[in-house]
Amino acid sequence: MSSGSDRIDVLSLPGLRHLGSFPAGEEPLTAVAFEDAGLLAVTCKAAAEVRLFELDGGAHVKTLPAEAGASGTAAAMGRLFVANEFADSVTVFETKGWSAVGHIADLGGPCELAVTTDEQWLLVANETSNSLAFHPLSAGGTAGKVEIDGGPVGIAVSPDCRLALVGSFLTPELTLVDVDRRAVVSRRRVGTSHIGVAFLADGRRAVVTDVESDTLTVVDVPSLATVARISVGAGPAKIVLLADSPLALVSCRTDYCVSLVDFSVLKEIRRQAVGVSPVGIATAVVGGTEP
Repeated sequence: MSSGSDRIDVLSLPGLRHLGSFPAGEEPLTAVAFEDAGLLAVTCKAAAEVRLFELDGGAHVKTLPAEAGASGTAAAMGRLFVANEFADSVTVFETKGWSAVGHIADLGGPCELAVTTDEQWLLVANETSNSLAFHPLSAGGTAGKVEIDGGPVGIAVSPDCRLALVGSFLTPELTLVDVDRRAVVSRRRVGTSHIGVAFLADGRRAVVTDVESDTLTVVDVPSLATVARISVGAGPAKIVLLADSPLALVSCRTDYCVSLVDFSVLKEIRRQAVGVSPVGIATAVVGGTEP
């Protein structure tokens, strides 16, 4: 998603060959792929909406009204969750008819969402209220919040669903949270400002994008001590790990590119130019390949 040029670039994997691009609305930020339906749901922050596109070809199918500052997305249990940063809310859509079926209010600048793979919890990183909120997917309401310093933005859940890792944008801080106890396990200042975080497949390491130093930092879990640093394109934002692979994609906002990183050798192995200020990345299998 190239937010500065209002377009989506399509790349083949793992080679990063540029297959084309298509218009995506005003300031596309993040996306979720629904492979069974053949659709890509894209948040358009400036337009306060979600646009649905065909995965194969990019045709615009439908527009869903969100609220001001539509940004982070997550999907579970036949629902799409959209964080509305400026409206302090999350909009919930059901994915059969794509109608709004729920609304979570009074959050305090929600930027990023994550769903535990056991589909028990929706986690919301709230930048302005400096908190991580826990919402049970099987019931309404909020089950608790954890204070996170420095404007939490990036969020990831460990493979075993026991831990959540949160990166802060205003300070170079990582916070590891116990999901069941809703309590901080460890905090550590690491690298520079963070937007993207992810757990590696073994769950014993995690990685965070360092926006100002143009690197990824790999950390130990649970200590959050630095294990390695990897140079990538300038202004790294989001990171997405490829399934059953040591590879990951990183959007680099300042260099207008996507970096391909191999964690088996802890280095960047390829770059591909895309549109202006890329942020969100989504992967999907289309026609037997994974763009």
